[in-house]
Amino acid sequence: MAICYFDSSALVKYYIPETGSVWVSSLIDTQVEGGQWQNVVAIAKIGIVEVAAAAAKRQRMKDISEKQQ
Repeated sequence: MAICYFDSSALVKYYIPETGSVWVSSLIDTQVEGGQWQNVVAIAKIGIVEVAAAAAKRQRMKDISEKQQ
C-alpha cells in the first residue's frame, strides 16, 4: 500500500478529464482482493475549496458544462 499526497491540481484531474486523469484515477480507484483500496490518498483541507474553485472557473470559461461541475 502506498500513501499518495494529492494537491488540488491532481484532484482536479480526477473530476475533470484532462492529461493525467487516467493515471490519477488509477491511483485512487484501484482495489486489491477483498475490496481494500490499494493506495491511501491524503489531501490538504484547502484542496477541497481549490478544486471547487477550479471547477467553477472551468465552467465559466465553458471548458466544462454546468452538469460536469
